[in-house]
Amino acid sequence: MNASPDTVNTETAKLHRMRKGLLYGSLAYVVWGLSPLYWKLLNQVGHFGLVSHRILWSFVFIFIVARLVRSKELKTLIQNKRALILLGTAGVLISVNWGLFIYAVNIGHVLETSLGYFINPLMTILAGLIVFKEKLTLLQKLATILAAVGVVYFTFDYGSFPWLGMSLAILFAVYGAIKKAGSYPAVPALVIETGTVAPLALIFVIISFFLPDNGFLADVSSLGGWATTLLLMGTAVITILPLLWYAEGVNLLPFSWMGFLQYLCPTISFFLGIFAFGEPFTFAHGILFGLIWIGLALISIEVVITTKNSTTSA
Repeated sequence: MNASPDTVNTETAKLHRMRKGLLYGSLAYVVWGLSPLYWKLLNQVGHFGLVSHRILWSFVFIFIVARLVRSKELKTLIQNKRALILLGTAGVLISVNWGLFIYAVNIGHVLETSLGYFINPLMTILAGLIVFKEKLTLLQKLATILAAVGVVYFTFDYGSFPWLGMSLAILFAVYGAIKKAGSYPAVPALVIETGTVAPLALIFVIISFFLPDNGFLADVSSLGGWATTLLLMGTAVITILPLLWYAEGVNLLPFSWMGFLQYLCPTISFFLGIFAFGEPFTFAHGILFGLIWIGLALISIEVVITTKNSTTSA
């Protein structure tokens, strides 16, 4: 029996949304994976000053974008108490995430950030299960168990718990869950998120002017001084664009699928840590990453099969 035209149109629209979501999600994670290269260029700037500039310029950038596109939803969100609470919380979480990530990169722990974002897809899948009542498949359960075994082994063998990586994974999973729960328009939502923490960031930026590692408008008589200033302002672009793409991906795809896509980011960071920054890779690292990669491979197979079935039915 042939499917009705309405069913075909619905399946076609669903497939279109899925492909669009996959594109936006992939763009976000590729940029995030390459971002350590950018933060290394600002290694001479103090940590708190760098994070503060990132937050402040991100707010300025997204506010200008909101004005240019004449986003009408911003006023509506500001008047929505639930939206303010959710997005304000999301703003605090992502700001802490930014700070930990930049700190890890600048102290030479890019591999640990990679670990965190390898684990995060599994955290995202668990969030989909707990918060959104999405069903956990057998392969997803197996992948989660493998990741847990890897973390436990690494902790005992390496002698220390990878707190930076685990913190990044948990913070971003909770941030993503909040974004999915609200499903608010990307641009006005980011205005509120960054605007929540922008006043505090402005205070730190002002304080940083009196510190020797300020970097902003310091020694602008030289090319290097101007380069540092422009790079600090450019943190807005490298921050906001992938967040916009991520928000679109979250709104278009099942939350657990965003967990699968995220493997792009840590894979890129993983190779940067080893080959670009020369960080040591131990046997414990090998066991941990190996188990996580096996889990991700299982999830990848599942997503490919699901995509193929959706394409066939459309």
